[in-house]
Amino acid sequence: MKETYYWVPWFKALSKRIAEIEDGDRKEFIDLVKRVEWNDGGKTVNIVEEHKEYFDPLSFIYRVASKNRETSREKILDSISEVFGLRESVEADKLDFFVRHKLVFPTPTPKNLNFWHDKQPRNPDVLWTLLKCAVNGFSNINSTDFSEALIVAGIGVTKLTQVLTLINATDFLSMDKALLSLKLETFERVPNTDNAQYFTLEVYKENLKLIRSIFPGCELYEIGLLAYTLKDDEFRKNLRKHFQITTNKQHDGIDRWETFSEDNCVFTEHDYPQLQNASNGSIVIAGSRKSDLHGIGVISNNEYIEERGWDKNRKIDVIWVNKFHANLDQRFEFKQGFSQLEGLNEIKSVEQYRQTLEHLASICPPPVVILKPVVILNPHFPSNQILYGPPGTGKTWHSINYALAIVDKKKTDEVTDDDRTRFKDLLFDPKEKSGQIAFTTFHQNYAYEDFVEGIRPNVFGDQVGYEIRDGIFKNIAEVAIAEKEKNYVLIIDEIN
Repeated sequence: MKETYYWVPWFKALSKRIAEIEDGDRKEFIDLVKRVEWNDGGKTVNIVEEHKEYFDPLSFIYRVASKNRETSREKILDSISEVFGLRESVEADKLDFFVRHKLVFPTPTPKNLNFWHDKQPRNPDVLWTLLKCAVNGFSNINSTDFSEALIVAGIGVTKLTQVLTLINATDFLSMDKALLSLKLETFERVPNTDNAQYFTLEVYKENLKLIRSIFPGCELYEIGLLAYTLKDDEFRKNLRKHFQITTNKQHDGIDRWETFSEDNCVFTEHDYPQLQNASNGSIVIAGSRKSDLHGIGVISNNEYIEERGWDKNRKIDVIWVNKFHANLDQRFEFKQGFSQLEGLNEIKSVEQYRQTLEHLASICPPPVVILKPVVILNPHFPSNQILYGPPGTGKTWHSINYALAIVDKKKTDEVTDDDRTRFKDLLFDPKEKSGQIAFTTFHQNYAYEDFVEGIRPNVFGDQVGYEIRDGIFKNIAEVAIAEKEKNYVLIIDEIN
């Protein structure tokens, strides 16, 4: 899985090599570009020759990235590595893997690859400046240079942030359509050319700050891969499934978190039953038996699902979305091996983990249920019924119809508007023991004492006494037991 990110050092090395060209010597740069075996019928070389006075490095890097779609990519990237001397600065295995495999990184369409209008030469100095600054990190970018580049015809937010990501993926992230899948409140749509002027360097910085706070300890390129992967519907649906895995080896207790983190995977020493249920998109939380939280990963490939004999070399590839270390002080103990995780309350007690888990949950909310009138044929009605769905789909409205139908012993489709006007008259009064429909709301401060029974203080002058006071559920239940010929209903709003 770690090979997925081998494009990061390659593009960084290429960008750094170009940035080292003394004073942005266009002749040296153009000569190098023309030596590359593009294998596109000379189209790239023709563009370079025609526009060599202002052909800039950002257009070149963007053009290189577009070759990720072509069958000839191996030859082209191999040639670039040779011409620009990247074999000296990128590890051989990383270089070899990258030029021979299609990886996930900002890949532009073949159209409009230049960072200037084809018929309107632009001064490329600002683009050279951006390259040199971006190689050294986000903090080196000048807001004026950023804004000036952003308003050049044919660039825009997506294109500029994509190329900055290619140059330095640890400090930049593409603000493109893929990022919409993360459902960030500050990034609900991609700024286009018309409103790009409102996307300043400061706005970009704030977006990256938000992303880092939601996914603490992770690299921006990891979150970029997550955004791209989340475009798949099935992948998003599985975000509701949670698993846990211990980082300790069973026989010697050695913690394997460093391996998990560096290799972007998790694995076990035994074939645990739940391994077959961890689908792509499922969430796995890694921690030690000492109640140490290490990280949260989203599964991208589970080799254990394949039907074959047990193989200790199999693994689960994950995209790490949280690498914040925390200790739960024995409030939660990770079980040995791999298993499904039912409750998240203890883990969510750590703010950094709560924020990540709740944001992932918001990316894949429960399925939308459109409530329709239901005809209940059973004259006795089910004892319990839950109406669920997002706000505004009519849960409360339909619950009143159900309650009236139960009280009047008829079908729900027989409830009329006149019947609904009787609802207030039928509301249960605990003191008078009258009414057949009780209504309560489960809010944050609602307790057992409110619902069933609890000890409440009574003040008599300067003395304090205590009494057992019945809650709404006990009150209506006692009346229903005494009046068996009638139907009684308890509506709980916000039962979740």
